[in-house]
Amino acid sequence: ESIGGVKVKEIKLKSFQDQVYQIQVITAKDPRIMQGLEKAYGRSTYSIRSETYYWKGDSISLVYKAHGKNAISLIYSSSRVHRLMMKDKTKKIEEVAEDF
Repeated sequence: ESIGGVKVKEIKLKSFQDQVYQIQVITAKDPRIMQGLEKAYGRSTYSIRSETYYWKGDSISLVYKAHGKNAISLIYSSSRVHRLMMKDKTKKIEEVAEDF
């Protein structure tokens, strides 16, 4: 499988309560990936601290980073589902605290 002419090595999905909150796509290292992303989403922002490029939308973000020497990792994350996860975690902590 490929994206354009770039080989996809692996796809990972993470879910919470039957909703996908993160998709990680690992591809071969190829400059066409970044060119295609910037053409589709506009210019990226570079984080010196994490050495990643990223794009942020209202409900989804995309992180582009190296994955070893010969691969790229693209991580799509849903901020809406992340908020649900945090609410659920806070609720569980409060329930445990009430037991004491």
